[in-house]
Amino acid sequence: MPGTRICKTNARLLKFHITLLQIIIAYALLAIPQVGIAQTISNLAGDPQGGIGFNRAHWATSINKMIVAFGTSGPGARGDNSVRAFDPVTNKWEYLWPNSNGASGLPNRDNHGSLYVPRLDEFWVWGGSHLETLPGALCSGRFSISKRQWIATSIDCFAAFSTVVQKFSGGLIDSAMDWSAQANMGLIFGGSEQGNPSNRYWIVESNPAGPQPYKMSEVIGGTRPPARDHVEQNLVAYGPDFYLFGGAYQDPTDMKYKARGDLWKLSSQTRTWTQLADAPGPLVGSARVSADIDRNAIVAWAGARLLVYSISLGTWSDQTPTGLPFLNNHLAVYSPTAKIHIYDGGNKQDGTSSFAVYGIKLGGSVAQSLGKQR
Repeated sequence: MPGTRICKTNARLLKFHITLLQIIIAYALLAIPQVGIAQTISNLAGDPQGGIGFNRAHWATSINKMIVAFGTSGPGARGDNSVRAFDPVTNKWEYLWPNSNGASGLPNRDNHGSLYVPRLDEFWVWGGSHLETLPGALCSGRFSISKRQWIATSIDCFAAFSTVVQKFSGGLIDSAMDWSAQANMGLIFGGSEQGNPSNRYWIVESNPAGPQPYKMSEVIGGTRPPARDHVEQNLVAYGPDFYLFGGAYQDPTDMKYKARGDLWKLSSQTRTWTQLADAPGPLVGSARVSADIDRNAIVAWAGARLLVYSISLGTWSDQTPTGLPFLNNHLAVYSPTAKIHIYDGGNKQDGTSSFAVYGIKLGGSVAQSLGKQR
């Protein structure tokens, strides 16, 4: 029938136009930057030790889990000395090294140095507070992730690294530090030196001359970020480079300690520092920094704000999710498997310990600029 054929033709045309419209809308959503999609914050499984602070979290690429060692500082060197791993995909914790309260392995501490070295698949620890309360305490150690054991330890704070690092010299108290897998290089910056903020820094790099695979040296002279301390988790490696944000300093005008809001980049290729855009201030509390490799961004939880720096745009945005609590001294790391930023422990605004583990997932692309590009 003619009428039937017309109806079928119109139906096919309508279906074609709907499909075409869907394609156009999908392309527009991909082509136009998405701004303002809400961030989400969630409570993850609690750390078995709980209330941890003045420490660092590391992402172990060999097992795709966050690595956290030791416990709270209250019990001192006889406190929890376990090495734990957290998988955000399964939301489960496991012990890589059991707690013995210092009877075996490195004893509990805080304010120490630590690095995860991907090519060796090792977690390194040295120095820290409270060790003087335990006679014969092991000060430094190398922990094998695959073997789940301390493979080298020493009562000397540097000697555990003598076979892998030429002239290992540690750093300062609460220095900022991280390791770039791409550059196969570690950076240690600043911290507290005899109670004063510092801007000294050291590089751990490949040592072709051997026999140790790495060598360590302090960099003397040259442009560098201003002095700062309390920067345990204020430095992140992104690709071959390093980004340093925040930290504390003493204001010479009123002699009060204040939070820095500056961002710096160290190129592993040229070994030069470049100052980037300052974060929108004022900042309160000690920021904790992680690198979002899926959004090409540096993320800082500072007090009760979540600030995001777009590496591509060179600008900052405030992406604080609803319900973000105030935290200081917490641990931070990014999970590329779950695509969330993980935060463990720390202190609340009233100084009491936080026993929560939070996961924050950024929404959409980096939002509009709140800072000027340098």
